[in-house]
Amino acid sequence: MRVSYLGLAFLLAGCTDNSGTDDTGSDAPQPGEFEFYINDDTIGMAPTGNLGCYDVGGAWLTQAVDPAKQQTATITEIVEDFEFDVAINDATVDVWVDDLVDGAPDHTQAANESGQVTFDLPVCTPIAYRATVPPGLDTHKATYESHQIFEPADSSPAPSPYNIVAKSTYGVILNLLGVTPDPAYGVVAGTLYDCDKNPIEGAQIVVVDDEGNIPPESLTKYFIDDFPARDQLYTSADGLWTAINLPPGDWTVQAWIWDGADGHVQVGSTRLQIFPDSINISNIYYGFDGGIWYPHSCVAAAN
Repeated sequence: MRVSYLGLAFLLAGCTDNSGTDDTGSDAPQPGEFEFYINDDTIGMAPTGNLGCYDVGGAWLTQAVDPAKQQTATITEIVEDFEFDVAINDATVDVWVDDLVDGAPDHTQAANESGQVTFDLPVCTPIAYRATVPPGLDTHKATYESHQIFEPADSSPAPSPYNIVAKSTYGVILNLLGVTPDPAYGVVAGTLYDCDKNPIEGAQIVVVDDEGNIPPESLTKYFIDDFPARDQLYTSADGLWTAINLPPGDWTVQAWIWDGADGHVQVGSTRLQIFPDSINISNIYYGFDGGIWYPHSCVAAAN
């Protein structure tokens, strides 16, 4: 996921929206209610993109991963500022190879003078990582990414840097947008992708716990042309979404589209952990439940 300078800033802390609300009456849906997030604004709007890989309402899609590709490889990548694509040589990366940030990390390494870290990691297997800078430096936020998958070396994949988000990027912009950081909460941001891994327009996002409860503090926001749009009520052509004010814990982020009648149907989700005062990156793939999508170089060839 990549956003503009202004767009990124809006993602970057659990926040309180000070922009005011439009009180349409006592019967209007309230934060914490499903209809507040998944509402009539997309009724009649067919989502864009290649959606032919999934039968909406049917069983979630699965992928047959080639076990021969799931080997351990030495992977050297750069710790990179999420917005400016520059190496951060003061960062430390922690990796959990089971894709679950729980207990001590399996690998930890400080970046070298070029911003690089090198780990022996499983490829074609989802992992989770955290990128941080020393507390005294105070230049970047703790940044987590779930379901990161490295491709086999022979697939010539595009670079997959470890992202870290700068505090300076969002500080001024948050003030311009009228939002106040709250370090007790976290934020998750990502892109909703279609069958060809292109963004989907016309979807809405809601965050739920294992019992289907929605945190009443949470807000969902969208973008237009990679720019945060305060009044946008669904994903635009860039497919970007963000959920802010999420309490620490395990959450599922769901994507919903118009069902062709008078309601909505879920078309994907991502599952991840939220930590206080942190940035969390996790994408949603059309037809997939849980946020894990394997690149074609990892998938077994059909017989």
